[in-house]
Amino acid sequence: MRKALLFIALLAFSATGWSQETESAAKNQTDAHGLKQGYWEELVNRQWQKGNYENGMKEGVWRTYHPQGFINEVAEYSKGKRNGLRLEIDRRGYLVVEEYFKDDLLDGPSINYMPGGRPQVEQWYKNGKPWGVKKIYYENGKPQEESYYVDGKRHGSSKWFYQDGKIAAEYNYLNGELDGIQKTYDKSGALEKTETYKNGFLDGEYKEYYPDGKVKISGTYLNGEKEGKWIEYSPEGKELKTTRFIKGKEK
Repeated sequence: MRKALLFIALLAFSATGWSQETESAAKNQTDAHGLKQGYWEELVNRQWQKGNYENGMKEGVWRTYHPQGFINEVAEYSKGKRNGLRLEIDRRGYLVVEEYFKDDLLDGPSINYMPGGRPQVEQWYKNGKPWGVKKIYYENGKPQEESYYVDGKRHGSSKWFYQDGKIAAEYNYLNGELDGIQKTYDKSGALEKTETYKNGFLDGEYKEYYPDGKVKISGTYLNGEKEGKWIEYSPEGKELKTTRFIKGKEK
């Protein structure tokens, strides 16, 4: 965020001098081979793009403007590819996206901001794929989701939270598939349900709970289908109903 703000400040400070210099200099020029060279101003999708070309490829800092004339995007280029910082700014002047590129692929931190500067989504990338921690926040600044990625897929623990900060769910992933014990909680923080997954399918023990922690329903899944004995319990712990399943069908 600090680097992004410094980048914007330096850009604003130099923008006047740059525009005055380029007004008197030739622009939108090509060389004998038809390659774009030097400073260019181009209208693309109703937005002006301004920056320099070297041998037909974008080079250095490029700016894109909203149709109303406000700056919309600032991005660094090297040999025609985005390399370095890219910023996106809305019509009110708020920074809404800060991200980093390497050879046109997202690489490093990527942050989406709420109006006023608070992060809304923080995500790391490697070679264009989500990699590492991802965090999503509520407007009050408290976490909504915390998850981990490897090679673009969820891997390990992912957690979701209620707006007051209490945990809502905790899931485990293996190469993008649900795997292991998954837990969900009610708004008071009490455990509501546990279920077991294998390779993305329900497989293993399943339980639902009363608010005081006593078991409400217990059973087993096999390859995504109910299997064996399922029992429903009263709040006092007495067995109310027993049902047997084979391949998801009641027997």
